[in-house]
Amino acid sequence: MSLTEHLEKLRYFNKLSKFSSITEGSQAIGISQAGLSKSISTLEDILGVTLFVRSNQGLVLTKEGQLALEISTNIISQAESLELKLRSLKSVKIPKQLKIGMYDSVAVYFFNELMQYIQEIYPGLEVRLLVDTSKNLAQAIKSKDIDVAIGVNLANQSNKDSEYFLLFEDQYSFYISEKMEADVSAPLLLHPFSTDADGNTLEHLLKKLILKNGVHYILNFETLKTLAVQGLGIGVLPNQVARPLVERRQLAPILLPKVKRMFGRHNIGFQASKEFLVDHRDFAQDLYRLGQRWSRS
Repeated sequence: MSLTEHLEKLRYFNKLSKFSSITEGSQAIGISQAGLSKSISTLEDILGVTLFVRSNQGLVLTKEGQLALEISTNIISQAESLELKLRSLKSVKIPKQLKIGMYDSVAVYFFNELMQYIQEIYPGLEVRLLVDTSKNLAQAIKSKDIDVAIGVNLANQSNKDSEYFLLFEDQYSFYISEKMEADVSAPLLLHPFSTDADGNTLEHLLKKLILKNGVHYILNFETLKTLAVQGLGIGVLPNQVARPLVERRQLAPILLPKVKRMFGRHNIGFQASKEFLVDHRDFAQDLYRLGQRWSRS
């Protein structure tokens, strides 16, 4: 076997190095534990070395693993740089102004990367951002107040005047502060309007647990995760939102008795006005590809 035939496994290894267990890593990456374990095992067989050892603190990189991490980080960075440079060679008809809407957590994690990309590839393009609920963003597309929206379950909000492009699917899990001892009886920290792809609210899905533990309702995921880090309850968070805090050892997943570890499957994607796409489809597709890269990072 050749390493060049398994470069995707290098990406999995690079991501897993930020976590203390296969369980945490697979949840954040969006791959099964068995699939991730097999990828790392295959990579170790190809390289002929052991990349991780298990300790009381969880997975620890070996000296060979440290070297592999340095080189794989450089490979990934070079691949992203190549993508950016190739994009800059492409002739794309761009709008004079991009009016884009984002759900709050999407804006926190993606808007900075979007602006850096636009400044490098499309200098001079004016960008106007609207941060709102996904429902309101869909309405803003319909009323032509924005050109593109990035939000949750927008597939359910699509209409004849717009197109939907899936970025990724996510699920919710329970998270607790690394500073606190695991307390399965702590109250839930819950966004009351969060739903799954079928429109079921998490409040409905977790009603038995809410009756047992109690609940604090928080209307913003950024506030919710901050309160969870402070140890004020069990955060009910999308895995993608919790992932950076898990990587920084501020939050940890927690299993609750008789409750699924992951639930509330939902989708995150782009919704674009068909009128905007008539003249700027290539440009919109370019932004979509950037979103795909962000969702995998």
